[in-house]
Amino acid sequence: MSKGRWILLILLLSVLLVSSCQVWPSAAQTLGQPEESGRPEAILQVSVAELKVQGDYPPEAVREAFTAVLPAVATCLQGEYQRLGKVPAQLTLRFNLSGSGKVVWTKLVDPPLKSLEACLGKALGSLQLPAAGTTLSRATVVLECRSDHLLQP
Repeated sequence: MSKGRWILLILLLSVLLVSSCQVWPSAAQTLGQPEESGRPEAILQVSVAELKVQGDYPPEAVREAFTAVLPAVATCLQGEYQRLGKVPAQLTLRFNLSGSGKVVWTKLVDPPLKSLEACLGKALGSLQLPAAGTTLSRATVVLECRSDHLLQP
């Protein structure tokens, strides 16, 4: 190849590289942002549909403590809604309570969403019950979720 063709080839590759650098950042910015659709953002309502406890803690005490952290759980679900554009109608969550009343393990059983499970684990970390012995108690909670832009916050 002659020297002129090499210069032309390098110039062409430089132009392609520069133009791709201008396109890719703007495309990357729009990927993580929700589209403006003109409709209002949906409000989520979360409620405890079912709660079962195996162990030393009475279900009423666990329900009361779980209700106290329900706003943090709703915040996790709102984040998931913003990420995916939807949330499941029902969630099944299991967690273990130590004898001192702290949550020591959490698992989102259905649906198995790892991003949501991590947030729910942090939210349940603030759940506190009075001490009730030395054995672990296991709780299973079924949450119902409703999303609608007409719901009142």
